[in-house]
Amino acid sequence: MSSNTQMRISRHGPKSFLTAMLPLIVALSLICVFLPRDIADDYTLRLMQLSLFIGFICALRAAQTHLRELRNVFLFIALFILFMLLSNTVTFWDALIAVFGWSPYLSLIIAGIAYVMLIISCIYVIKIIHIQKLLMYEWAIIGIMSIVSIVILVYPLTTTKDLTLDLIISVLFRFFDVMITLMLLPVILLYRHQSTIESKESITFTIAIVGIILSTIGDWILEIVSGISHQELSQMFHTGSLLDSVYLFSYLLIALGLYVHISYGALSLKHIDDGFKLNMEEYEFEDFSE
Repeated sequence: MSSNTQMRISRHGPKSFLTAMLPLIVALSLICVFLPRDIADDYTLRLMQLSLFIGFICALRAAQTHLRELRNVFLFIALFILFMLLSNTVTFWDALIAVFGWSPYLSLIIAGIAYVMLIISCIYVIKIIHIQKLLMYEWAIIGIMSIVSIVILVYPLTTTKDLTLDLIISVLFRFFDVMITLMLLPVILLYRHQSTIESKESITFTIAIVGIILSTIGDWILEIVSGISHQELSQMFHTGSLLDSVYLFSYLLIALGLYVHISYGALSLKHIDDGFKLNMEEYEFEDFSE
């Protein structure tokens, strides 16, 4: 990470730096919609892969700088991001199909493995949280998200009455996605409380988790808002569509949150190290003067 970035974060703090960076990632996410199709395809895929790769490396780096439960939190987040990265790689799917053959459940299995990594990460977060009480507005947030989750689940049942394999798979994907979201929300809210008590920053981790939540349910929300079926939206994937913008924004949020987290963490460790060296120099000076 560059020293210039660390200086900016030191001067303004992680929250101000993240706020300043948000317009940039919004622009990077939306630009694919206005690009010519042949350029938009490559731009979308490469930026998705780059964002996830940066997020993966940053999560691994965060795991190295933390101890015990927090190390495992970021390690399993890294594994989750790795599966997201692989799912956006054509070679990975070609290899899976070559080994196992094509199956409509293959993508569901890969998503399930990725979600297991995320669930394990959440379990480790819970281990370091000693607060079990949420504020009224936080319960309101969870309540609103619960309503949104129900709408996401029942929406396909309002568009068709035929019980097909595609419908069953769609409902299963929706179920896992909304369950992950409803699990992540209280975890991150409680984590923020714990960080406040311990005088630690939590905005960077929160931004990364918001990115993960958006990546899981953003496509379902877009389906409801746009009125375009999820099957049609899926056919627009990696083509510079509005769906791609949603995914790009979520992946960039993950990468940004984790990058600033390790940058701020490295900066904090440097301050501690500098303070320790200064104290040692003062101690040696006093000892010498005596």
